Amino acid sequence: MKRRAAAEANDEEEAFPRGRTGGDRGTARPPAEVAAEHDDGDEPLLDTNTKGRGKGKKGRKGEDEEDVQPLPQEIKHINRLRLIDVVEGTVLIGAVRDANEEELTLNLPYNLLGFCARAEALEVAEASEVGRASLPDLYPPGTVVVAVVIAVVELNGKTQRIEVSLRPALANAGLTAESLQQHMWLPAVVQDAEEHVLKLNFGVEKLVGLLKKSELSHLGGLPQAGTILMVAVQAVNAASGTVRCSLTSSEPIGPEPIEQVQLKAGLLVSARVKKVIYSDDAVAGLVTNFNGAITAILHVHHQ
Repeated sequence: MKRRAAAEANDEEEAFPRGRTGGDRGTARPPAEVAAEHDDGDEPLLDTNTKGRGKGKKGRKGEDEEDVQPLPQEIKHINRLRLIDVVEGTVLIGAVRDANEEELTLNLPYNLLGFCARAEALEVAEASEVGRASLPDLYPPGTVVVAVVIAVVELNGKTQRIEVSLRPALANAGLTAESLQQHMWLPAVVQDAEEHVLKLNFGVEKLVGLLKKSELSHLGGLPQAGTILMVAVQAVNAASGTVRCSLTSSEPIGPEPIEQVQLKAGLLVSARVKKVIYSDDAVAGLVTNFNGAITAILHVHHQ
């Protein structure tokens, strides 16, 4: 029975050959050759020219030389920042939740917690006095900081602990005197005190910040050397390597195109909304554009 079925299948194959045209059995023919057989002045049955199809044209030579560009992938959903997304080197804005003499507990975006050891909350190398300072006095609850993830540690095989650093040398990595812009919001370390200003260290080579002491009058005293402050860049003199700073600023950085290395957590920018993302008929977030070709996605919780 099997032999008879195989023989019948062979007979059917001979009667109705698969994938063959005319008498050229077993030989694949170019599409252009097939189309040429039907070229009697009308359009070919098979159009081998893929140019111009996006505009409904037939693709004849010379009609449309522009290649069809693939559409960018459409953003349909915006995820929250999850613990699994946090890796070493991630830079986040945080606020001090609690402080003791050994470490700071920070509130990070999306209900995440960060933990900053004393050695990562101070620049002890700048001065020995700050090494004896009280962390709760330096970082009262609510203080806004820029935190850099230095490790994600697994505890008991279940929970994970995000360890961060506040050191400006890490947060400002990649910046240069030429790449600093007015109104950038950056961390800096108090390096020294002069008659009218404090000298600040951004962790950027050959760059010194200057902050007027008059801006610190509300603090009831000058911060010690080694204390980390958040300051706004007011003016940059790359030739002399000095940066005039302020403790307050509400202005965004300029609209000029910037490189990715210049993007730092906490920068205020002016963005244009390109698209509103919906999920179940509710707004889920925004797709925005700023400083040239930089695209940013905003989760609904941050609008």
